Amino acid sequence: MKRLLALSAILASLATAMPAMANSLDNLERERAIALSKMLDGDISIPQRSEYMMSSWRRLTDLEKIVITDKSLKSSAPAAALRAFNSYELTFLSHAAAEKDQMITQHWAETVGLSTSDLLVARVGR
Repeated sequence: MKRLLALSAILASLATAMPAMANSLDNLERERAIALSKMLDGDISIPQRSEYMMSSWRRLTDLEKIVITDKSLKSSAPAAALRAFNSYELTFLSHAAAEKDQMITQHWAETVGLSTSDLLVARVGR
């Protein structure tokens, strides 16, 4: 019994000591989600949003380059990688926006089908 408790304690401590591993696509998805939430956040000012989106654009660009060149995605997460590359316009926001010579926010809104008039008539709801 003591041996079982000791073994359980050791396994529990090892499990909590191991870092969480995320692949490059997971990191990109997390950063993109943060950028989109900041982009849509009504509680921050326009200059704050603009400043955040510029720094986010740099991080997204770097992470997108990493994902594009990551050969391990084929074996570690083939379905997620396939889905990501099939929806290139939304997954690789900074690259797709640069190809169209647009800002990330403008590119995202157009890709999901939002226009300026849609945004102007929208109501905030929570």
